[in-house]
Amino acid sequence: EPAATPKRNIPQEKLDKLFRVFGQTLNRMGLKETKLVLTTGAKGEGIYDPVPNLIAIALDSFNGPMRALHHEAVHALREMGLISEKNWELLTRKVNNEGWLDKPIGPFRESIRERYAKVNLPNGEALSVEALYEEAVADMFAAHAVGDLNVSGFFPGIYNKVRNFFE
Repeated sequence: EPAATPKRNIPQEKLDKLFRVFGQTLNRMGLKETKLVLTTGAKGEGIYDPVPNLIAIALDSFNGPMRALHHEAVHALREMGLISEKNWELLTRKVNNEGWLDKPIGPFRESIRERYAKVNLPNGEALSVEALYEEAVADMFAAHAVGDLNVSGFFPGIYNKVRNFFE
């Protein structure tokens, strides 16, 4: 059962529709067991927490909740091993070839390095290069999913394979 903790008045009918649409999106990607939480007023746009297998999405996210959902889904798919190593290598190579660690992806104004330079792990360390690549792949996937980024080559095939794998 999805949960919501909206801090502003969102009609229940709209929340129900969002849960349905977002839930169907997660189901198509093989994330049927992933709990979905919708909220407002959060500091970030979304988060994936692997321990309870939960994706939380801010409905008032600056870049849009559907983009946040797809971004966090990539983290879940990666954590669960649902993206093959071969495909992951192709995706990270695409990020590298496009220079997407150092320049904005899709509608973002800052590069991955700029955006995540402010993010530290609980132990105070900065994100690893591997984690930065995962963020870039998640951004690429999300921007493509909502139509803000047209990526050519092999990427649309991988995107569709991942998105529709469990249909």
